[in-house]
Amino acid sequence: MQNLVITDAGRELIAQMLAERTAVTFTRICTSDWDYSAKDLKSLTGMQEIRQEVPISQIVKQDSARVEVMGAVDNRQLAEGYYIRAVGLYAKGEAGEELLYAVSISEHPDYMPAFGGSTLSGVTFRLLTRVGQTDQVITDINPGVYVSVGQFQEHIAAAVQTETGVHGLRYFNGQLEVQDPDGSWRCVMEESLTESVSLIQGEVNQLQARVDRLEDMMINDVTKNPYLVTFESLTGIVAEGVWNAGQRRIEF
Repeated sequence: MQNLVITDAGRELIAQMLAERTAVTFTRICTSDWDYSAKDLKSLTGMQEIRQEVPISQIVKQDSARVEVMGAVDNRQLAEGYYIRAVGLYAKGEAGEELLYAVSISEHPDYMPAFGGSTLSGVTFRLLTRVGQTDQVITDINPGVYVSVGQFQEHIAAAVQTETGVHGLRYFNGQLEVQDPDGSWRCVMEESLTESVSLIQGEVNQLQARVDRLEDMMINDVTKNPYLVTFESLTGIVAEGVWNAGQRRIEF
């Protein structure tokens, strides 16, 4: 999405905030599949073809004049997919009249698919916008039936590091594990680590064989050209001697 463009109505609200020291409340975020690329975004007073709208989930003050407003949409109740071509941020002043505060459009819109009964898709919007003074922005969020973004992040961070984990994932006893359908926990790195250890052990064995060979040449009275071949196995090889499986070599 492109940077938010504050509408004329939004600028009037900012001017009112500065002049009268009144507060502003951000109320909702709306998505639309209407093409606004040829429109003057500042002059918009509302959005056409609104497809979804959600309450504000979190507001974070960035500095004395900017806030980040967050909200998330998903396709849980979406019967028909659409392209998110525009996002609108609505707000109201102390008089209580809601207005379109700012708009953002996309040249390459994301597609929100319809819910097919199994795959849940969603988008989280983080809208950075300018206000008169951040201390005049009401940041209290009515939780309703939603959990705030901040609460969800705290929940995941705290719960994932417990024995019970969260949503089938846990970091426990120094291991990242996922929960199988039968309720058992499985280390997601176990198989790859086992394979890596096996490869490393093979390299160590080969290196040890070379060291032993050098020691034989230094200590023993070797009068002929030494010859050494290492093997992964004896498959397809006919030879006399003793097979040293650990060193992967035939000893004579």
